[in-house]
Amino acid sequence: MRKRFFVLISFLLFLNFFSGFNFVSALENSNEKIEINFFWMQGCSACGQMEPFLEDLEKEYDFKLNSYETSKHRDLFLQMLNEYNVPDDRKGYVPIVFVQDNYFVGYSDQIMEMIESILKGHEINNSEILIGEIVKTKVLGVWNLEFSLKGKSVFGAGFILALLDSINVCSITVLVFLIVFSLSVCSLKRAFKIGLVFTFIIFIFYTSFMLLLTGILGYFVAQYGIYIRLAVILISVFAGLLLIKDFFWYGKGPSLRIPQSAKPILEKYMKQATLSSTIILGVLASLVELPCTAIFPLIYTAILAEAGVSGLQRVSYILFYNLIYIWPLIFIVFGTYLSWTRIESIDRILQKYKKIMKLIAGISLLLISFYFAGQLIF
Repeated sequence: MRKRFFVLISFLLFLNFFSGFNFVSALENSNEKIEINFFWMQGCSACGQMEPFLEDLEKEYDFKLNSYETSKHRDLFLQMLNEYNVPDDRKGYVPIVFVQDNYFVGYSDQIMEMIESILKGHEINNSEILIGEIVKTKVLGVWNLEFSLKGKSVFGAGFILALLDSINVCSITVLVFLIVFSLSVCSLKRAFKIGLVFTFIIFIFYTSFMLLLTGILGYFVAQYGIYIRLAVILISVFAGLLLIKDFFWYGKGPSLRIPQSAKPILEKYMKQATLSSTIILGVLASLVELPCTAIFPLIYTAILAEAGVSGLQRVSYILFYNLIYIWPLIFIVFGTYLSWTRIESIDRILQKYKKIMKLIAGISLLLISFYFAGQLIF
C-alpha cells in the first residue's frame, strides 16, 4: 500500500515537472472560495433586484459576497472598474457585479444565469452578455430608464426636458427686443444676421455650461450621489413654485427673470446693433438669465452624470439638447426674415402668454420633482 502511494506521488511530481501542472496549487484553488463584489446605489431598482438574487445564491453555493454602496466606497469602485478594464461608456452604471475574471453590468435573466454558471464551475465568455445588453438603472435615484448602447432613452429624456426648457420667456424676450430695435435702425438683412449671431451665442454658452456642469457632477456623483439627487429635487421645487407665483403675482417678490439692474447694460449693447455688440449681449444675457434658464439643464446634466456618459457621447447628447432648446429662437429669426410672421405679432403673443408659459414651466418642474421625490421615498 505504501509503495503504491509513493508511486502515485512520484507520478504527480513527474507531471508537475514536465507538463507544468501544479498539483499543490490545483488543490489550493479547488478549496478557494469564489468572491463576488457587488456595487450598488441607493434608489436603484435594478440593484434592489440583484441584491436578493445574490443573497439567495450565497445560501445555495459556497462563495463570499461583498456588497458595496458606491458613494461610500468610491475609491474601491473606481479601482475595480480600472482593474477589469470596464469601458468608459459603461462606467457609472449600476448594479455591477465582479466575479473572477468577469463583470456584469445591469440586471437581466441572462446575467443571473451566467453568474450562476460561474458558481457551478462552468466557463463563460462574458462578451456574450455585455455586447448589446440593456442596462436598467434609476437615474437620480428614482427615474427608471433603460440605457442601450445607442442611448435612445437618454436622447428621449433630453428631448422632453429641452422641449419644456424651450418655453423660456427670458431668452425669447431678449431676442424679440433685439430684433425689434435692429429693424428700427438697420435693414432686415442686418437684423437677420444679428438675430442669428445672438442665437448662436446662446447655443454655444449653454452647451459649454452643460458640458462643464456634467463634468463636475460626474466627478462627485459616485461619492455624493444621494445629496446631488436631493439638491436637484429641492432646486426644481423652489424654481417651479417661483414660476407658478409669477403667474398669479407677476413682478412681486423673488422671481426667475432678468434682474432689473441688468436691463440698462443689456439695452446699451442692444442699441449698438453691431455684430460685435451682439456677441457681448449674447454672453451677458446668458449670464444674467442663468437663474431663469438653468433648472432644466441642471436636471438633464444630473441624468447624464449618473449615467456615466462621457466623451463624444456626452457632447452629442448636450448638442442635441441645445438644438431643441433654441428652436423657438431660430423660428423667430427665420420667421421674421422670410416674412412667415411679423416680429410685432410675436411680441404681442409673448406679452399676452408669458404668464401662461411660466405656469407651464413651473407645473412641469413640480411634477418632475414630485415624481422623483415620491419614488425616492416609496
